[in-house]
Amino acid sequence: MSSDVPIRPGEPFDPPTPPEVIRPEPLPSVPGDTLTPAQRDAEGEPLPVVYPVPAEPARPGAAPLLLQPPHPGLGFAALWSVAFLMVTYGALIAVLIVALLVQAVMAGDIQAYLQSLVEVEEAPDQPTADQSVKPPLKISPSLGQAIGVSILAAEVASVIFALLIIRLVVGAGWRRKLALYRPSVAQIVLTVLSLPAFLILPAGIHELVKKVLPSMMDENMQVMQEMFGQWPLWLGILAIGVGPGLGEELWCRGFLGRGLVARWGWTAGVLWTSLLFGLLHVDPAYAAVTAAMGLWLHFVYLTTRSLWASILLHTLNNSTAVVAARFAHDPALQAIDKPADQIPWQVYVAAALLLTAVGWALYRCRGRLVPASGGTGPAWHPAFPGAEYPPPDSGTVVARPLWPGWLASAAVILALAALVGVIWLAETGRLAGL
Repeated sequence: MSSDVPIRPGEPFDPPTPPEVIRPEPLPSVPGDTLTPAQRDAEGEPLPVVYPVPAEPARPGAAPLLLQPPHPGLGFAALWSVAFLMVTYGALIAVLIVALLVQAVMAGDIQAYLQSLVEVEEAPDQPTADQSVKPPLKISPSLGQAIGVSILAAEVASVIFALLIIRLVVGAGWRRKLALYRPSVAQIVLTVLSLPAFLILPAGIHELVKKVLPSMMDENMQVMQEMFGQWPLWLGILAIGVGPGLGEELWCRGFLGRGLVARWGWTAGVLWTSLLFGLLHVDPAYAAVTAAMGLWLHFVYLTTRSLWASILLHTLNNSTAVVAARFAHDPALQAIDKPADQIPWQVYVAAALLLTAVGWALYRCRGRLVPASGGTGPAWHPAFPGAEYPPPDSGTVVARPLWPGWLASAAVILALAALVGVIWLAETGRLAGL
């Protein structure tokens, strides 16, 4: 032991007294003091209480920043949509030019090949009552195939662009935040059961809308359907069904919808998202129709808490058009596939009832945030409105009922039976006599 005090032989050694440590007395327990020993430190002082800072709620109309969470507001959503269109149509035009150049070089006579791409059918010798009808265009099979490949390439480009922007803006965990998870069996069945009404009602809406809004696609719809019928079925389903189903749902419901619902609330956010979804289709009349369809697609997405559900419905809707174009000359299909102005109003009413019944059943089967098994605390909730899934360590899971219940299920079955019955009566000519 070392010491600064010299030690002489024979003298006892007294070590210096250490300084006295003064400790505060523990706080006495007073009446009404509810602190437990676990809430005090070793000296009896109360431990500091850390209160969680509540997440700031979304403020409608808040000034958006490019990467401000959850992601851009209305202004930047519109700019992002312009970029989405530029990527899609840019890829389509680029691939189409390359495909036509390759076919022209392989044909040998480039000028003759280019002249054979599009032909105008001769007008009938006898004048028709409607002199404004233009002679229809006839697209050659080679041009039709090139357009099909170009559309498929454009859809691939749009899906890649959507995924890149989602990863950039939404960030890590984007699949969880966009709810890119499988829906329940009941939700899948209900989503598919809404398809007949989802096909019929937009046709009626388009018939009404085109009376006040111009439509550029109506003049060439027959040409487009004939072109779809020339494609291999797999190409049509991929280019017209799967591609838009993936790309547009990732972009509109997943990316734009998440930000707009978070910033503007459920109602206004869904309306703004559906409007942008419609505007992506450019044509005024079809933009109005697709905006209305976007309302139902967004409802399916939010109630199922699964982006795959809206992707499935979107893909089925578009693929049905491809299959109908492929078998347009089948007498059985011609008997069912009527122009919108020839569909009785009773069919539209039955379709609306089916969509209402399915909507109620989907709401009954909606995904809910609940504490995990064995948990007792409150369930986790996202900072913004939306379909976001809970983090893995949040102690919260998404629970979905196995089925919507007897009453809602009966309503769906009766509404579906009513729609089938009304269509059968209309096709057999018995509806007019009722």
